[in-house]
Amino acid sequence: MMKKENKFQDLQILEALLGGNLTGEEKKIIEQRLMYDPEFIQQYETLEKLPEATRRIYLGRTFDRLKDLEEGF
Repeated sequence: MMKKENKFQDLQILEALLGGNLTGEEKKIIEQRLMYDPEFIQQYETLEKLPEATRRIYLGRTFDRLKDLEEGF
């Protein structure tokens, strides 16, 4: 199971990838990970299907839930 911090970071990275906000080297590293990490691939495919505005709402809510979980511990 993935730690909350890692999931948060992964979502931020994927949003940057989908938004075209990564350098060439960063993009290459992420694309390599998308070849072997099933959970990362699933997160990417979910985000990729959402229009940008919907994706931002989804990410905001997901970040809020992760923050709430973290504060609960």
